[in-house]
Amino acid sequence: MLRDLYRDLRDRRLLPVVIALAVAIVAVPFLLGGGGSDPVSPSAPAVTSEAGAGGADPLSPVVLADVPAFATTASGSTSSRAAILSSSR
Repeated sequence: MLRDLYRDLRDRRLLPVVIALAVAIVAVPFLLGGGGSDPVSPSAPAVTSEAGAGGADPLSPVVLADVPAFATTASGSTSSRAAILSSSR
């Protein structure tokens, strides 16, 4: 079966295309995912349940950060946090 597939791809001159696609499928994640030499550290401390079995709702929301993703500027426009931080520098 594999021998027939190999011969068919070779006869149709598609074998180099299949090999190039296989190499690209393996190489693209490595090329796009590189550059992360610093280990990722959590920005918020771990949240532990202090209520224990005291009846706390297990589905209650957890606040992960005190800074909102979008903030209103002095002029009243809404911008992303990254844009506000970069303009203040």
